[in-house]
Amino acid sequence: MVNAVIDISSTGVSLLIQSDDGDYSYTRREGFPSLRYTEDGRLNADGIIKICEKVMLLQKICQHMSDTIVDNLYVLATASLRYITNSEDVIEVIKKYTGAEVNIVDAEMEGKCSLASNERYRGMGDPVIIDIGGSSIEMGSYSSNEICCLDFGALSLKDRFVAGAYPDLEEYKQIKKYIKGALLDFDVTELCDDSDERMAVFSGTLSSSIYRLYCKVFNEPLDEDRIADPDKLSKLAKKVLTSDRRSQLLIEAASGNVEYLGVALVIISRMVKELDFRKVCFSENGVKEGFLRLLEAGEIEAMPSAYGPAPSEDSKIDTLEDLTKAIKKRAKKAPPKVVEAKKPAQASPDGKKAKDRKDKAKKESRQDFKPDSKHKDGE
Repeated sequence: MVNAVIDISSTGVSLLIQSDDGDYSYTRREGFPSLRYTEDGRLNADGIIKICEKVMLLQKICQHMSDTIVDNLYVLATASLRYITNSEDVIEVIKKYTGAEVNIVDAEMEGKCSLASNERYRGMGDPVIIDIGGSSIEMGSYSSNEICCLDFGALSLKDRFVAGAYPDLEEYKQIKKYIKGALLDFDVTELCDDSDERMAVFSGTLSSSIYRLYCKVFNEPLDEDRIADPDKLSKLAKKVLTSDRRSQLLIEAASGNVEYLGVALVIISRMVKELDFRKVCFSENGVKEGFLRLLEAGEIEAMPSAYGPAPSEDSKIDTLEDLTKAIKKRAKKAPPKVVEAKKPAQASPDGKKAKDRKDKAKKESRQDFKPDSKHKDGE
């Protein structure tokens, strides 16, 4: 049986098709910086249209693969819809115009999916699996079975601190300071033992691009286990972001994520330093791969999606222009209802302790930084 999954994340809408033998036969990614379409905590009509457009494109690919018949298609949404206040309305509109049944993946499940997709690293020690996303970062380990979530990511930090395409030296320093504050008093031993082999595995698309950048800058071959030297990683961000060839290096390493790759590089390099990881690997596998593994193992349930919408009560929709008009007409007729945004809880053996640490970090290290609303165009 062939399964496929479409993931609506805060940085893109991506497709993964699994082949009969359990391997992955096709991937496709469409850029979608969701924060650019978020106003006062709500995804606007243009953002909804963008999602529908990209979901429909990926649905058609699943339908018309020349050598593969997809038996089941699943549509996921992570931080892109978790952190908006009109998520219920957005899900309703996506289903109405694409037929997609959107399965919202919370932060804890997102972390579990990353763990499931990176089992191969389990034999290398007691790794902490870290998924760097656009709006959040999930961290989990196999031994402790704990999942921790940080409420920032590459896209949200870029929107907060970076005025141009990439961080300049001053912005780089501000991001470093912010990350240090966010990790203040964060005890990584809650996730793994405090050994000389403390290991981090960074997973997902952004992390994979960082590894390609690392190999290019330091002229190292692509390693099967994708291992990187922690000491070199601590120097990589400054080396790349202050280079005259910065744009070229980031464009060559990125796969549609060039505009926030620089910030992701700062996040990863600082986490390695602040949390004192002594071994670092980069994995291409992330939430989509883990979701399919957990689904096949019967550990989770999800609603499959259709390849197109049911007959619409609106006028016939044949083109994206028709879709755009229909959604905007619907938005004027019935404004999206507001629901309470759900933020992931900080997982810890002691919930109060985790909350106290988080409050302390915000009070002592974040008070100098005020989020702004700089939203820039582009994928």
